[in-house]
Amino acid sequence: MYSPEWIGHITSGDVTLEENKQFDIMLHNAFPDVKCTILDMVAEGDKVAYIVNVTGTHTGGPFMDIQPAGKKIDMTNTWIARIVGNKITEHRGSGDSMRLLQQLGVIPTN
Repeated sequence: MYSPEWIGHITSGDVTLEENKQFDIMLHNAFPDVKCTILDMVAEGDKVAYIVNVTGTHTGGPFMDIQPAGKKIDMTNTWIARIVGNKITEHRGSGDSMRLLQQLGVIPTN
């Protein structure tokens, strides 16, 4: 479903398909019960925009050097995918990193 030339444009910079796969592996290892629910989706031309809610419990391995402490996450992210030749070639958007880090206890909520 992804083009080999896929590139992700995220707030911390561009990532390759392999880097994105490694992140997804880390996410699933850290949050074994991770659940992604699409809340809304709109398509126009070669782009699909969607809002996804991500929930899970940090009971697996480390997540970005954060050790598991059984804390729950619940965040909403917004993404736009570009489709060329029935393959996702580009991904752009932003994840709710601040809320994620607050829920994991890395940064204060105030």
